[in-house]
Amino acid sequence: MTSDINTDMDLCPSKYRLFDILENFWDYTITKPSKKIDGVEYTTINLIEHEMSDKEIQNVIVPNDSVNVFHHTEGQSRHIRNIEQLCELGYVLHNNISDLWQGKFFPYWLYDYKMALRYRDTHLNHQINFVPKLLCLNARPMWHRFFVVEWLYKKKWIDDKVALVSMLDRYNCRKQEIPEVRNGVTLTHAQFQLGIFKQKWKECKLPKDTFVEDLILNDKYLILDKGVDELHKNDRNHDGRLYSETSVSIVTETIADGMDGCFITEKTWKPFFNLHFPIFISQPGVVKFLKNFGLDLFDDLIDNSYDDYLDSGIRFVKALNASQELLEKISNFDKKQKIEYSDRLLKNQQILLYKKIEGEFWV
Repeated sequence: MTSDINTDMDLCPSKYRLFDILENFWDYTITKPSKKIDGVEYTTINLIEHEMSDKEIQNVIVPNDSVNVFHHTEGQSRHIRNIEQLCELGYVLHNNISDLWQGKFFPYWLYDYKMALRYRDTHLNHQINFVPKLLCLNARPMWHRFFVVEWLYKKKWIDDKVALVSMLDRYNCRKQEIPEVRNGVTLTHAQFQLGIFKQKWKECKLPKDTFVEDLILNDKYLILDKGVDELHKNDRNHDGRLYSETSVSIVTETIADGMDGCFITEKTWKPFFNLHFPIFISQPGVVKFLKNFGLDLFDDLIDNSYDDYLDSGIRFVKALNASQELLEKISNFDKKQKIEYSDRLLKNQQILLYKKIEGEFWV
């Protein structure tokens, strides 16, 4: 396969992203890349990681005798720069499912998680216990994650172990200062996010916030399967017991602001791989997308109407209320329901475990 894929260009600094995924999950013998120039057919694909500055994009030169595919693992507008210009040079793949930009959504993080299961000692859950408990993993301090953790604390679910919750510090955000000053003091990323959270919490007229503020300002953490020396890591290499001891995942995606489309990472896919019912603290439209992708979102069991609300605060409150209703229903499952939902959870898992990259995925 390497003879048909060129990643040695200066424009492609990494051979361990899309390249490795294609080696593992794309049957390129079915449909090879094809480009005809003056009657000559070329079947070489150049993978170009889109990590370039605006100036580099303006000066980029790519081969004319190959299929050029620009790929970016991100899905935020500030990262997908000058995408229209890149589309003139080849195909552009990114990780935002909305139609706000040119290019094409490619579920890179779905396959990245499959790589983690295959090569990075990540433990896949195979147990369905219908324990009325939920899991919520949070690495980088962000306001929407503060919102969820505060809500779970107010329900006493953290103290009562109804919710297994982590709050770590990926990217060292509690120490990382940003160009933002409040009352004459330069803020860290975590302090800035804390301010946004407090405002959003107040707008939703929820009980006084105290728990998350204490965590951030006093440098405290919620740790599940990581040691203190691993607080910078995200949760991809998680302990399998976290999923076997719970039944519901509250997914706090990387971005939750509905104004920036819908950026999907491995966090969205993990509940389906690990036999969980999902609730998304994400951007609007993610539930609809996953249904169209072929996954069961359990509309007969979960009130997924939260997915339609553009206002983040309203969407989060409705999603969290849906999680409470879901736990109550799970605690009352009879034998017939357990059999039915076990089959459906397993079907979701199998869909993703056997998912392959098909045909001309870049078109």
